[in-house]
Amino acid sequence: MSKLTPFKINTSRNFRDFCIPLICGKLKSTRINTSMIFDFKPSRINTSTKTGGRGVQLQLVATGDGRASDQDASPERSEGSLRPSEYAGSWRRICCAPPARPTFPPRAGYNHRAEVTNLTFRRGAKYFAATIALAAGLLAIHWLTATPAASKPIAAAAVPLSAFMRTTQPAPEIAFTFDYLPAHGPLPPGETRMDVITKIIAALREAGLPPAYGFVNGVRNEEEPGDAAVLEAWRAAGNPLGNHTWSHMYLNQSSLENFEQDFTRNEPSFAPLMKDEDWRWFRFPYLAEGDTPQKKMGFRTFLRQHDYKIAAVTMSFGDYLWNDPYARCKAKGDAAAIATLETSYLAAAAESIDYDRSMSRTLYQRDIPYVLLMHVGAFDGEMLPRLLELYKSKGFVFVTLPDAERDDFYRDAIDVSLPPGPETLEGAMGAQHLPLPARTNFAAQLDSLCR
Repeated sequence: MSKLTPFKINTSRNFRDFCIPLICGKLKSTRINTSMIFDFKPSRINTSTKTGGRGVQLQLVATGDGRASDQDASPERSEGSLRPSEYAGSWRRICCAPPARPTFPPRAGYNHRAEVTNLTFRRGAKYFAATIALAAGLLAIHWLTATPAASKPIAAAAVPLSAFMRTTQPAPEIAFTFDYLPAHGPLPPGETRMDVITKIIAALREAGLPPAYGFVNGVRNEEEPGDAAVLEAWRAAGNPLGNHTWSHMYLNQSSLENFEQDFTRNEPSFAPLMKDEDWRWFRFPYLAEGDTPQKKMGFRTFLRQHDYKIAAVTMSFGDYLWNDPYARCKAKGDAAAIATLETSYLAAAAESIDYDRSMSRTLYQRDIPYVLLMHVGAFDGEMLPRLLELYKSKGFVFVTLPDAERDDFYRDAIDVSLPPGPETLEGAMGAQHLPLPARTNFAAQLDSLCR
């Protein structure tokens, strides 16, 4: 076998559109090992793709106005294997239409143009004829399509780097959760707690959501004994229940001992309804985990002893703020004010989507699975169908709370033996001394409506 020596061909044509039958046939029938190396520097990206042991090598060089940050400056490597029959990747794109794009490491924010500069075949006995055929074909194409100014240097055809990349991103995921079961906020005239929960259950079912956790404050049953039927309806619809303390106690202003007693007192109000299902999920009232390190770690130890996990919150638009003014405006029959509430409710939800996704991408360059905090208020029941449509229109996929918290962001919420970390995206931004995105304060205008 002859010694393997490379030679290079430069062409101004986009050679991926042309097919040499001998090469294509061979590549279609062999397993291809593809390795890609990216150097994310502001002015240059180098990509090498080769077939394992088959003697064919393509080199793409992309130059342009990249916007790399410091953390992007180090090289990354992604390796894998594929069959063209299963996944039409970069080699099939070169030789056989219709093309499909290869997978590159996901990096948002680059606007490069790629120049195909080198196509290198190694001359071995087995592929010598194929190499000559491809070289002759490419040179002939260039000669036939060259401009009259033959003396001009041959420049590589510029094509967008995105032509070689998958541009689709995974759909963002969100888990809906509800606090304050069985009752939250005032009711409009003529409406009952069962009316509210029936609307919420129907909206969740019609939108095809998976089971959504509802977090219980047992004191509501004591205050309004008839509301116990709300929890039964929630369970009958297939939605699970979790612990939100008996009285919605604020840990930062309570002793650890009193808070643990309030927590334990709440379990009989919901745990029997869960039977053998997983009810050991806890949502901190006011999302407050303690005002001292000793209190934080002390209660985490308590949770671990009782096999609980923490239901974190990574998306919220303060939906509870709309329930009081809705009851006032409904009592007054102020249709214009109610229309204002509807518009601002959806606007706040849309803004919170951008707000939380912006922080997630700043922190992790991706969407974490979000856990949305909602309440079982009268206006929530009225608006939930439209709210769910909003999240669908933004591309969200609905998941359960346990599914969302499998993400590494929530590791210390699931494993409470770990030291406490940020349970919200705002907390994570603060821990890294990053500024929060701008956000509208709706509370003032809501408080003034229908007074």
